Amino acid sequence: MKTALFALLLSFSLGTVRAAPPPEVRQDLAALLPQDTALFGEFDDLGGLQRWLRETSLGRICAEPEMQQFTRGILAAVKNALKQAQQGFNPLGLVGLTRDDFKGIRIRRAGFAIIDASLEKMIDGRAHVDVVLTAQYRAGAANGHKIMRALRNAAEMFGAVRFSDEKMGGRPVWIARVGQVEICVLADGDRFLLTTQRERMAQMIAALGAPYAKRLAASPRYQAVRRKMKVDRAAFFVYADVPRLVSRGLEFARRFGRPKDVAEFARLWNVLGLNGVEAAAMADMPAGADWRTEFAVTLSKRRGVFVLMQNGRVDHRFARHVPAGSLLYGTETFDLREFWPGIVQLAGEIHPTFRDGMKKAMADANAALGVSLEDDLFAGLGTTWAGYVGAPPGGGLLPDFGLFVTVRDKARLNRAIDAMTRQCVAAMKRAGGRAVQRKTAFRGMTLNVMELSGPDGNPIPFAPTWAVGEDFLVAGPFPHTVRNALMEKASLAGQKDFVALSRAVPEGAASATYLDTKALVGWLYNSVAPILQGLSGAINEKLQPYGLALNFKDLPPATVLTRHLTGTMYYTVVENDGVRAGWLSPFGSAGIALPVVAIGLVAAGAMVIDEHDHEEARLRYRLRRSRQQLKRESAKNRKLQARLRAIEKQIEELKKQLR
Repeated sequence: MKTALFALLLSFSLGTVRAAPPPEVRQDLAALLPQDTALFGEFDDLGGLQRWLRETSLGRICAEPEMQQFTRGILAAVKNALKQAQQGFNPLGLVGLTRDDFKGIRIRRAGFAIIDASLEKMIDGRAHVDVVLTAQYRAGAANGHKIMRALRNAAEMFGAVRFSDEKMGGRPVWIARVGQVEICVLADGDRFLLTTQRERMAQMIAALGAPYAKRLAASPRYQAVRRKMKVDRAAFFVYADVPRLVSRGLEFARRFGRPKDVAEFARLWNVLGLNGVEAAAMADMPAGADWRTEFAVTLSKRRGVFVLMQNGRVDHRFARHVPAGSLLYGTETFDLREFWPGIVQLAGEIHPTFRDGMKKAMADANAALGVSLEDDLFAGLGTTWAGYVGAPPGGGLLPDFGLFVTVRDKARLNRAIDAMTRQCVAAMKRAGGRAVQRKTAFRGMTLNVMELSGPDGNPIPFAPTWAVGEDFLVAGPFPHTVRNALMEKASLAGQKDFVALSRAVPEGAASATYLDTKALVGWLYNSVAPILQGLSGAINEKLQPYGLALNFKDLPPATVLTRHLTGTMYYTVVENDGVRAGWLSPFGSAGIALPVVAIGLVAAGAMVIDEHDHEEARLRYRLRRSRQQLKRESAKNRKLQARLRAIEKQIEELKKQLR
């Protein structure tokens, strides 16, 4: 009986083993690379990318008739310029190719990798960088191989490089030596593969069709960062083994840089907690009419700057106070009471003088303001912050912007604000100016308005206003801004694209920032297009020697660009094992350029205003000095006149005596 039972269990086990699926085999580049690859990037499903582009906002914009009219003109101008540049010369024919050879080629995916770099080999004059390039065909592989053979023949014909043919793993490989680097090329089947190491080519050929358990795709660091980003399929994905890259960078710096600087950099890297970063990655993923772009780092332990990045949950409670159509709105979970001690501690670890300087600056600020910022102001403020920038209500020249903060201790916060206000009034008086605090009631809240005047008595066109409610504080540059925030109106909370983007923000995000892409793009385009059209003749005159003539007159109206655009939502997620930041945008990775442009324009405007203010202050100073100089000169003149009168009197007396 026991023997029969054992035989039954054995047969069942063997049957289970035979029925187990074979190890998974993948053909993407990550399944071919070694686990310790330093840097890797891949474009996936390039054929599908065309479909994704057609479905996105950009694809719909490009499909508009007005946009196609403009782009056709651009393409025609470029073709004409190329035709003139060739002047009957056919570079394709020179290498035995025609335009038809490029038709039908479809790439499934393409990628690159820097596996390692060795300074020792570089110094010895041998191949030092271990690089891999690859492309996998969806269709047209025969034409792709034909192009590669034509390029090889051309290189040999012109004496640029000599190739030799070898077999690796039963596959034909071309090997060429360029300087001290040995380049290996595999152009076989549906794959093109290039390496700068002979051993690497042999290893990757052996990995084709084999399980990837010991490859990059299965490495813990690679898998961890992909899980954090929740990446399934990405149009573009790049991965970096940060410790490996940093170690190679430090190795290079020690060899060719100054050892003290390298040691200081390494110390700061550790103090900031960056030595806890395991991997970093970035991905572009289609999401309906938008793109989701994410950047993530995984951590072995949170320390340094990562401790200052606070966990939280996005709270859009203040969106109902923000006017609909606002250009920019952001909210964040942020506790000043915890942040300040953390940043002081980190500054002390960087250098003790930084910590001492920050403590002294805080003590001076406390003395000047008459409060303890840490114990009074920071303790009174809550942890949810929000701010916005929008068009002025009802139209106007000055933009509308405001700040909101939740209140943790209303009584303590009011005491701190009152003390700070009294100190500011006294400081303005000592400087020769004037600050008057006025209070007014509005919708059950008390608005505090500061009226300011400069030393010359001229009013300052700025009236800081704030109001403290039971659970939040609102502040703005003018009373009408705060009034508008407190009034019932069409708000951002009911704006369709804002609501949709807010729902798409990942769970547990600590911050979220909304940008009205349509308004920003429309403003930028309407600012640039008329300039291009006005300078069209001058621009084309400069391009004439190159055979180009751009049809700026056919630029479409701004509505063609903006009608398909949605907003952009940026967010950050802070977790114990890493941090990720991302955005939903019509532009993918290029979406990061929009706030940079906006901030740049605002900064430029602020610099102009600031320069104007400085120039006005300089003129006032010169005028005051001139007046003082005139007074001194007048006093001297009065003294001289008195002396002259005295001398004249003495002369008259002498004349009388002489008579």
